[in-house]
Amino acid sequence: MSTDTTRNPTDPDLAEIMSRLADGDMDAMGDLRERFGHRIRGVVRRIVQKTGRRDILNDPDEIEGLAMDAILIVVGYAGTWKPWGALPWTWAYKAIEEVVWSGIGHRVTELEEWNQGEVRIPASGPSSRGLRVDHVFQMANNRPELKLFLDVLGEEASERDVGVVLEYELQKAEGVRAPSETTAILTGLAAPNVRKIASRTRKKMIRRVGTDPAFAVLEGFWFLSDGA
Repeated sequence: MSTDTTRNPTDPDLAEIMSRLADGDMDAMGDLRERFGHRIRGVVRRIVQKTGRRDILNDPDEIEGLAMDAILIVVGYAGTWKPWGALPWTWAYKAIEEVVWSGIGHRVTELEEWNQGEVRIPASGPSSRGLRVDHVFQMANNRPELKLFLDVLGEEASERDVGVVLEYELQKAEGVRAPSETTAILTGLAAPNVRKIASRTRKKMIRRVGTDPAFAVLEGFWFLSDGA
């Protein structure tokens, strides 16, 4: 009789990588990206294509940043994924779809014109909230992990980019439909620049935290995991 322990994995190599991830071996994330990143990137591209965002679809840096977000989602599902079932990026498709939508906003018809440079689409405007970027720094006074994160962020990014990254993350956390567009209005930048700054900064932070044992406590920090 077949049981969970006797079923054969569909892809033994993938199963081995996911098993290592489930055990907390974060070196396996590099193997996942190297060996299966192109397939996860394909999923991301299909999701982006459905949104109508050709500007994102044609920007390799944007796609790579979103693919990294998707890889982090897959990593987060390693403990519940079954090696004899659907592929992990299929298993976690809804979560990947949501993180992509969160990063670029849902479908907006007018974005086709915006993409052609004919018009700048306004976001819905700043959301009404009490939590501001400066409040994040105030909160860090009583939260050591947050303070450490902000210290490292300040070392890896310029003062302007720190503000952009934090504003962008706050917008996403609040469920704003098009967080990059709203952040662009608040910071005086273009939406693609907001997304590139966030993606570039995240990559630098992940590399820094992953190579310096002194920052191991930050490995599960929201900005370095699913970005939610």
